[in-house]
Amino acid sequence: MASNSLSLVLDDTSGAFQFGPRAWANSSLVQWYGGTSVFPDFAAGATSNSSSAVFGSFLVTFQGTSIAFVGNTPAAPSSQSIAVSIDGGAEYETSYDDPTPQSYLQWYQSPTLPEGTHTIAVNQVAGTSLDYAIVTVGPNTPLTGKTILLDNEDPAIQYSGGWTRNTDRFDAGNLPDGLPYHNSTHRSSTPGDIITFRFQGTSAQIYGIFSWFNIGILSATYTLDGTTVPQTYAVATNTPEFVSNQGEAANFLLFSYNNLPAGDHTLVINITRCVNQTFILDYITYSPSFLNLAAMPALPVLSPSSVSIVPTGSSATNTPTATSATTSTTSQVGQPGTLQTVSKKVPIAAIVGGVVGGILLIFAFLCLWIRIRRSKKESAKSLMQIEGDESSHAPSYSELSFSSNLPLFTIMGERQHHH
Repeated sequence: MASNSLSLVLDDTSGAFQFGPRAWANSSLVQWYGGTSVFPDFAAGATSNSSSAVFGSFLVTFQGTSIAFVGNTPAAPSSQSIAVSIDGGAEYETSYDDPTPQSYLQWYQSPTLPEGTHTIAVNQVAGTSLDYAIVTVGPNTPLTGKTILLDNEDPAIQYSGGWTRNTDRFDAGNLPDGLPYHNSTHRSSTPGDIITFRFQGTSAQIYGIFSWFNIGILSATYTLDGTTVPQTYAVATNTPEFVSNQGEAANFLLFSYNNLPAGDHTLVINITRCVNQTFILDYITYSPSFLNLAAMPALPVLSPSSVSIVPTGSSATNTPTATSATTSTTSQVGQPGTLQTVSKKVPIAAIVGGVVGGILLIFAFLCLWIRIRRSKKESAKSLMQIEGDESSHAPSYSELSFSSNLPLFTIMGERQHHH
């Protein structure tokens, strides 16, 4: 998986950002990357020709060669441009280049800079939201503790089957419509279509776009290093997101692997069922276990036919939701699958042996109970015959009490007492 460039994702909650001149508002929705987005609500509606307008501003410091910002552009008539200064240089004005505001898209891209540490100052922000930033790294940019983001068109991601490239805007229902990361996705509704991805890292997350408009079911298996886990996402007529017309959810976390051992991993995604739904891949993120781009291993790309898939794990039908959340693991009806570690295989032979042993034990107890019961009946008959000529003080058959759980030696003791 050798590459000439890599991109890092920098969430709005990162300590690299400083917002002002007043506190920015926070929006918590699963449609935002990481579950949050920030915006200067106090500057909504501000225009460049208003001398009394209060605009938002922020600073961000990063290591790399460029940076871009993603979020919602402001609705008209708010100002559609910002003022930017790089490393304390002269401020310049640039527009969001959004023909139909308000939209969710990449609204700023810096020029290419020398590799190193840089500070970007952004002013005159009129209600624009910041969801996340994308940092392009150089060969020696430190990657420890960072998150790499790969677009669906990255050559490290391989497709097999009827996948199609799509550049449509997504319809976000009650939220602003927008564009996926780098303006494209890969899509398929055909069971058996496969994605393969090799990486060296300690975690991986698969993000796409999911439609709440369509009542149906989408199922796929996620196989990491030969261990498979199935995942199902469903939308019904009573699904809250369908009822509230929440549309197509961007930055939808389809599946997540965490706490993986550092090293090489192979991920295979296999579509298993599509009923009025489509699997839409936007991007993949992962935490690298190499120090920088120069040290990135050149992992050979595997074809889907060369990867073995061993089904294990339990299937769970989930209805993905857009409930407000600050993390991908918020408790919800349709939360995406998350694995902390790779599932272990179940010892089938031990389970079968235990079941068979249990059945034999129950059968043995049943046979013993039947034998004891028969012995009791025979003892009772013998007791009546022997005591038939006894005195009137001897108990009659109707006076004898026998219980299914009465031991045989108790009955024999009664007989000896009367003799």
